[in-house]
Amino acid sequence: MKYEEAKKIIQEKNLTHYKWFEDPNYEPNVVGINKNGDEYEVYVTSERGTPSGIKQFKTEEEALDNFISRVESLNRLIKKRPNSFW
Repeated sequence: MKYEEAKKIIQEKNLTHYKWFEDPNYEPNVVGINKNGDEYEVYVTSERGTPSGIKQFKTEEEALDNFISRVESLNRLIKKRPNSFW
């Protein structure tokens, strides 16, 4: 997936709870993507804001595929169980 395509999916599906190429700031229950040197990292944060589930990718396309999949999953889960996250 390309950068523009990922942004379009986020906007069209009105996805929330993500960090887009920002450093983790201990915000709870988000999915994030970052570039770290020559690699890309996709992570989630816990209810306490601790990054975990960090996966590293060599290409932006692979990282964006994983990132969008995780953001969509988190958004579905939050809609299904909104009281479980706050």
